[in-house]
Amino acid sequence: MGNNTYHWLVLTGVPYENSGGGQRAAQIVRNLLNRGHEITYVYAINYKEKDSSFILPKSPNFQTVHVDKFSSYNFIKNLNKMIKLIILVEVPHFSFLPIINRLEKYSFKIIYEYIDPWDTELGKGWYNKEIESRIMEKADILTATALSLKKKLEQSNKKTVHLLPNAYNNEIFTLQKKYLKPLDLPCEPIIIYIGALWGSWFDIDMVIHLGKSLSNCNIVLIGEYNGQYDDIVPSNIYFLGLKSQFQLPAYLFYSNMGIIPFKINRLTEGVNPLKVYEYLAMGLDVVSTPMEELKGIPNVFLANNKKRVCLYGKRSTNK
Repeated sequence: MGNNTYHWLVLTGVPYENSGGGQRAAQIVRNLLNRGHEITYVYAINYKEKDSSFILPKSPNFQTVHVDKFSSYNFIKNLNKMIKLIILVEVPHFSFLPIINRLEKYSFKIIYEYIDPWDTELGKGWYNKEIESRIMEKADILTATALSLKKKLEQSNKKTVHLLPNAYNNEIFTLQKKYLKPLDLPCEPIIIYIGALWGSWFDIDMVIHLGKSLSNCNIVLIGEYNGQYDDIVPSNIYFLGLKSQFQLPAYLFYSNMGIIPFKINRLTEGVNPLKVYEYLAMGLDVVSTPMEELKGIPNVFLANNKKRVCLYGKRSTNK
């Protein structure tokens, strides 16, 4: 270990392997591992997507555990005293506060990242504003992934809030490599979406309308799928299941357009979709519902209704 490496205790929501290892916490961890850091990845939501274990990093510097099985005592006992500890809090779950209280005196820095508006359905069943405030009080560094989230955080405390938007991994998503066409990808033209296929923000009706209106196109959806839409989608919509981050560039390379079919509500007002940047990196035009964080980005077309989504879709797939 070099002098500039640390042990990162990452306190986050879901297992590393969920969403193909594509969520922000997993991507941060992947880059830290590549730089030689040690990682203990603790998640609060004990749900692992099916057939996802192959996505876990194969590194001696990586450990992961559900919060119920995490022991602060054992963590301190086994901690390499030669390197500094950084606690990175990605989700303000109530189960993380006792860990922070126990370990803060051993830590070099505590970082809290405000990545989503947790006082929405995302935090249903566990979110507590007071606990989030106490975590922020203990944090040495505060960050936010969207301008609206940054402003909200600044209103609730006096600390400096750093804007750190989402971005893509240019070692994975690059046009400088050659890709074989995936065997499960249908013929072109292809409109693609990568991400969660559940939640009140995902607009399956928009996807269906797009499929029916552009019957010459194939709509590809990548993410964990349990058959919930089988009876309502047209035959040109394909659910290809969960893929790892390393598999995604090939699917994007052979697609013609990327979509972000999110409903506009209080939750999505604070969203800066990471997938947009991965789409763009692979040369795709992007059509999205009008989210504030996406305004002004080249080759991202914002459509405020289904008709305009189809119009942009037709233009992009006819290039």
